[in-house]
Amino acid sequence: MAVGRIADYPSQVPTYWQTELYAQAENLTFWQKFEGPEGASVPIIRKDDLEKQPGDTIKYDIALALTGSGSVGDTSLTEGAEEKAVFRQTSMTVAGLKHGVRWSWLSKVEVTHDMRTVALNQLKKWLAGRIDNRLFAEFTGVTIDGFAPSVAEASLPASMKLFAGSATSIATVDNTDAAGRLKLNDISDIKALAQATNKVEPLRLDGGDEIFGLVIHPFTALALKKDSSYQQAQREAQARGADNPLFKGSVAMWDGVVIFVSNRVPTAADGVGAISVSRNILFGAQALCRGYAMYPGWFEQDFSYGEEAGVATRTVLGQKLNLFDLTVGGTGPLSAIGSMILYSAAVAPAV
Repeated sequence: MAVGRIADYPSQVPTYWQTELYAQAENLTFWQKFEGPEGASVPIIRKDDLEKQPGDTIKYDIALALTGSGSVGDTSLTEGAEEKAVFRQTSMTVAGLKHGVRWSWLSKVEVTHDMRTVALNQLKKWLAGRIDNRLFAEFTGVTIDGFAPSVAEASLPASMKLFAGSATSIATVDNTDAAGRLKLNDISDIKALAQATNKVEPLRLDGGDEIFGLVIHPFTALALKKDSSYQQAQREAQARGADNPLFKGSVAMWDGVVIFVSNRVPTAADGVGAISVSRNILFGAQALCRGYAMYPGWFEQDFSYGEEAGVATRTVLGQKLNLFDLTVGGTGPLSAIGSMILYSAAVAPAV
């Protein structure tokens, strides 16, 4: 009787592990639930182009909101008063990302764990972390894990930056209620600026409600949670619509802004007295684009006559903050069409 063994199907095994690695890594990222296709009103536009090669670019289009006043009444006809759709095209550079796990034959014999399974679990967590870190870096202009964003923090438009309390710059953010700790008023302020000044497109729920998202650092969230106004607001808060994926993982909602917490929000010791300052991200629609030129692969190899074995993953991906010149003549400053940064204190509690 012929029996199919694992050795008889060498090509099927890597395919399974590759699919598992890719799917689970995507699910573990913070930003995955905010992605959608080109043209959608979601925070992150996802466009994969698997024909691209490392070092190449992926182009994508962003549709800008209509600005015309329309027609009213019986004598004002639509014909002749139409508005043309306006697009902005940009591109993101893609680059390789890879890592591996290796072990000896003796460890495989003596260690009770399945080393391939351990490697899979560790690589998917590593990949998810690197994907998230690149997106947080791109949103804030801060270099994370050696990855430099397309636009450095100092070169980001001033219009997309707001400082908590009375602070007017990163250097003036202090660990006080008045000059740096995040308050509910700061959230209302940045929302108003996003709506009225930066014209950030909100996220629209099924019922027609418009919201924004704000992801803050855990230490920033801690200061907010200790504020009496926040505590009162949460006691009186209404349900946030738990069935909507936009609310998954959220901790609160204020003034139409859904608040999330992530320890991947970048910080730096550059406030008053070198206190830690967090780069919290307010986001609406079409804030950033990301995509793969090659999905994460799974590769296995034996070394030194089978005395060692290893697995590795590699992928080609890119991400780009959406910055455009929105003036009619095309000679104005760049604007971030979907996000802003709220700088605030992020000081650890005393232990």
